[in-house]
Amino acid sequence: MFALMVGNLAISNSTAVAFGLLSLFFLSSFIFISQNNDMVGALKSLLPAWLKGDRN
Repeated sequence: MFALMVGNLAISNSTAVAFGLLSLFFLSSFIFISQNNDMVGALKSLLPAWLKGDRN
């Protein structure tokens, strides 16, 4: 049986593939969020009403 050796730790091939796929999903979620994040709107929501131009 083949395994990925990291120091004294032996990781089976199926576990290494699972960790690899989960890592790709995790990193791609950061890319997705950064592309769809409305940073300007988030920062403007922190401003007081008189700086936003709201006349309520």
